[in-house]
Amino acid sequence: QRLTKDGARELLEDLSRAYIDSSLQKRVAKLARDMHWEKHAFLLGMRKIALEVQAPILTHWGFEVSGHGVSEMQLAVQDHTFGPDCDLGLKTQVDEVGKMLYGEMWSILFAQMRGIEPLGCGSDRMIYG
Repeated sequence: QRLTKDGARELLEDLSRAYIDSSLQKRVAKLARDMHWEKHAFLLGMRKIALEVQAPILTHWGFEVSGHGVSEMQLAVQDHTFGPDCDLGLKTQVDEVGKMLYGEMWSILFAQMRGIEPLGCGSDRMIYG
């Protein structure tokens, strides 16, 4: 599925509103502690937590409510944040949404990218769990 640039921006705003929820942030922080900040275990746990929050957004935007639907959503946004048609403002929005989702784990998950903020259009990060 494809999104317009404005559609990608609106979808990211929907994700941002979902990820800012304090109960989600508490669940993510608890998962990080329970997994002892181990990346792989945390990401496995995040799949379920993230999909619960993303389900209505996926449905609204016409994506399947599944891991495959999340991947399709990510690819639709990447059309505008990677490569020749990259929009740096949208790319920054992607990073901010990712930070909301992953909370304190953001810096652990992307430690190798510290010091090169903001990322340019040749790099991408997961924002979807």
